[in-house]
Amino acid sequence: MQLPGKEIHEGLVCLAVDRRRLKTDLERIPVRPVHPCSGCAGNDPQAKGYTFGARIQPAHTRHPGMAGFLVGLRPALLYIRFVMDQFNLFLFTAAENPFFFLSWILIITFSICVHEYAHAWMALRKGDDTAASQGHLSLNPLVQMGPSSLILLLMVGIAWGAVPVDVRRMRGRSAAAQVALAGPVANLLLAAASSLILVVIHTISAWVDVPTHALRFFDHAAAANALLFLFNMLPVPMFDGWTVASLFVPAMNRVDMRQAGNISWMLILVVWMTPVGDWLWQGGFRIADTMTMGWLSFVQLFV
Repeated sequence: MQLPGKEIHEGLVCLAVDRRRLKTDLERIPVRPVHPCSGCAGNDPQAKGYTFGARIQPAHTRHPGMAGFLVGLRPALLYIRFVMDQFNLFLFTAAENPFFFLSWILIITFSICVHEYAHAWMALRKGDDTAASQGHLSLNPLVQMGPSSLILLLMVGIAWGAVPVDVRRMRGRSAAAQVALAGPVANLLLAAASSLILVVIHTISAWVDVPTHALRFFDHAAAANALLFLFNMLPVPMFDGWTVASLFVPAMNRVDMRQAGNISWMLILVVWMTPVGDWLWQGGFRIADTMTMGWLSFVQLFV
């Protein structure tokens, strides 16, 4: 989202639950999203014979004004439907697996705060103290996420963060891209750190009894942060990937970000309605697994 002279870096995460994966040894974060990230058995829209947004039909009218209104309303209706599906599924998750519910809340809150802190820190290094002067050099979720994001996280498992920056005050042509990239890189580093802790705990468990919950928690953290990295790097307006890509495709800077808002939400929904959503989840798991196996090989050199 771009404001006059400012750019807001936002992180968004979508919770998805697959009951089959929750029954595995470490109860991993599920690979398949709720429809539009489809979810658990018995709550799968495809199994019920419909697809997300199928009830919203194009309006045929002779009144251009009304047609324009309906076109503008369509993304909002899709988003409301998506939030309702997420709300039902997330409540089911809280009752079915309280540990996963609490882990998800803690992991996502901390990860988004670190993500936004990284944006503010890099912006300050590049000459813009806008975020720093507004208290964003902090891990306080009330500052980095805000009450509405925290409430939505508790209700539906979705959250975001926002850091104000002024690109006019930054030094260097690539400064804005570096600030944007700092957030996803922070998530990638968190994934690496989580996978290292997971390996260390697993190694220690050969001599000391270690609660299984500790293994599961850091497994969740590694996969969630790898997913956050991939998701935020999507070249979609309002996402960090868009700013990074615009460094190499200057024409992208001429897009009015406020007008692109509805397009962005539609693209996000399309991601979760298509195999792209599954690819993101699988990519997140692959990154986390690769890190874990790499750390395991490294630790075994000393054990």
